Amino acid sequence: MGKGKRSILVVDDELEIAEALAALLAPYGKVRVATSGVQALEIVRSVPVDVAVVDYQMPGMDGVEVIRRIRSEYALIRIILVSGSPNRAFLEAAAGGNLSSFIAKPMDKGELQAGVKAALHELTQLEDDLRQAERRMLSMMPTEPDAGSCVHLQRRGTLIEGIRWMSRRLKQIPKDCNCNIAALRFRAS
Repeated sequence: MGKGKRSILVVDDELEIAEALAALLAPYGKVRVATSGVQALEIVRSVPVDVAVVDYQMPGMDGVEVIRRIRSEYALIRIILVSGSPNRAFLEAAAGGNLSSFIAKPMDKGELQAGVKAALHELTQLEDDLRQAERRMLSMMPTEPDAGSCVHLQRRGTLIEGIRWMSRRLKQIPKDCNCNIAALRFRAS
């Protein structure tokens, strides 16, 4: 989504809690609320989402399943799992280690805000790294073709377009992507 207004999704089956969290996180971006896993998936499929704050314990599809499904379609969405469960290691493993943060209930407002801020910073860093990699790849390309080589120009144009396409697609990788890039998983170092 770029460095402009960010998009945050709050997923909690208790509407009052979800709305309170949305109000708390409003200074960090446009916040949408989902009260079920199905609704959360509909939102991430219809609008760009940068950070998802997901409650673990929900009826039907629990938070870990929501995370797995989001991850299977969108690798760059930063995810924060919120849970009252004391078994943090189990939940992180169940989520596939794809969490930006884990926040235990009862939740400290400052901790949640710091977690979202860190996740947004992590995403900005990933985007910056991607732009830098694109610039490096472009700078390594020869500017002049070999004598009479139209194939070289075609390859160069195709590579440049491919890099730009990849850059756009990595921002929100949809499931219908016809390449192996959709399998990438980005983790914080």
